[in-house]
Amino acid sequence: MLKFLGVSRSGYLAWLHHVPSDTEKRRKAVKAKIQDIYDDSKQNYGAPKITVELRKTGEVISERTVGTYYAPNGNSCSVEQNMDDHHKRFRFQH
Repeated sequence: MLKFLGVSRSGYLAWLHHVPSDTEKRRKAVKAKIQDIYDDSKQNYGAPKITVELRKTGEVISERTVGTYYAPNGNSCSVEQNMDDHHKRFRFQH
């Protein structure tokens, strides 16, 4: 069966006995919190407001991290970047 799937025996056994790291556990917990906040807001909140809500609960997290954790769930959540007038003026000229 492993040959059919193209997986080595050692790779399969490593996957089978994998123990999640602390980072993986935290990421999973934060993603669950993000989803709860998003659902409680009737799917209106984006990354900035979700970040504020997470920080109220004592979570130390950046807005950009919320955006990256949130995007793979199929939800569009982005961080807007402010540009100064110089960049706005010359952005679309060719």
